[in-house]
Amino acid sequence: MSEREATTPSAVAPETVANRPDPKSLSTGLSKLLSSLHFKLLVAAFCGFGAALSLLIMSDLTNQSSFGKPTSSLAFLPLSSSNSSDDLSRVYHAYESLTVQAETANRTIQTQQQELAQLKEALKQHQQTPKAFIPDKMIVVAQFNEDFQWLDLYVDEIPHVVYTRTNPKAVHNLEPNLGNEASVYMKYIVDHYDNLPENVLFLQAHQETWHIPDVSRGGQNGGNIIPIINKLKWGVHGFASIGTSNWNKVQSDDVLDHREAWAKLKSIWPKLFQDALGDMPPFINRYCCAMFLVKKERILLRPKSFYQRALDWLLSGEFPNYWSGRMFEHTWGIIFGEPHDAPQYPGGVCHYTYC
Repeated sequence: MSEREATTPSAVAPETVANRPDPKSLSTGLSKLLSSLHFKLLVAAFCGFGAALSLLIMSDLTNQSSFGKPTSSLAFLPLSSSNSSDDLSRVYHAYESLTVQAETANRTIQTQQQELAQLKEALKQHQQTPKAFIPDKMIVVAQFNEDFQWLDLYVDEIPHVVYTRTNPKAVHNLEPNLGNEASVYMKYIVDHYDNLPENVLFLQAHQETWHIPDVSRGGQNGGNIIPIINKLKWGVHGFASIGTSNWNKVQSDDVLDHREAWAKLKSIWPKLFQDALGDMPPFINRYCCAMFLVKKERILLRPKSFYQRALDWLLSGEFPNYWSGRMFEHTWGIIFGEPHDAPQYPGGVCHYTYC
């Protein structure tokens, strides 16, 4: 036989066909192989899941609450050794439960972090917000029907506020018209007690009147308030009365007006002044006529409730205006910390102005 004949298909066909496996046998073997692989994969998967579950259980057991109790349903999960489908179901549901708890805890943490961030931002904005401006000086004016345009013309560099008594359209209008200037002064103190300027000048609305000292004539009566304001010693004295041309010792003396004023003051002292000022003194030295410069620290000697009570009494109308205002004209000095027997100012008008 030639070499060409030896390599033809017909020469090898019988041997190849004879050695080929039976199709049924091949199918059976492949099925067994696949079954075997499937089983091994299942075993491997279950073993891997079991190992992961063991780690979860150990981790869960170490995460105890502050009372020493387990924090999830995995801590005492009963598992049999048979690896049955029931065990797998319990494991699966326990794992789902733990996952839900973890997701819930994560959402709670995220929510708390967001709230904390909002609080930090609010605090930052609060710290950066400028405080309300509180001037070092303030002029408070009690106006009835006087022309007070002089304030804007000559004293525009000093902040001032005007309380009217007969103009409902005004920004600051105090009604009813009772208590004269005393109710205006009390109203301002009550309204600004927690943010008072360092120095407050309380005035009536007159630019010129008989009881204003004239600084150009040594403090005699009949002056103009503008030169006094321009030369005022702000922040030097705790309290200084502007009406230094009229000094009085108020008591039950022979002066009719003083006797009547003293009797009325004595009748209201217990309910208006006793708790804040103590017993009524035997007399009071004071200057006319309820215009003065006072420091914040002196105003704060008395609680806000004292000023509110005084304002309520003034607006009650228990006394006519003349007498209700006079009760405080006599007592402004001792309300703001001056002794009842305070002497006259040695320098007169130069005590509180730069002469």
